[in-house]
Amino acid sequence: MCTDAEILRRLCQLTLTRITHQGSHMIDLNVKKKNRRVKRLISLHIEKKKDKMNSREHQYS
Repeated sequence: MCTDAEILRRLCQLTLTRITHQGSHMIDLNVKKKNRRVKRLISLHIEKKKDKMNSREHQYS
């Protein structure tokens, strides 16, 4: 049979594990969100460059 102290220690461990997991999950979500933003900005930048190049080609044709 477990003592009260052992039960309390195990409860604390489980609680800390859960908090750690939730914090880790939040960090992962934030990183994914930032990665999506960065990819979007890169895509927009590439599109602008393509548009610029296309407009120059039309100027000289």
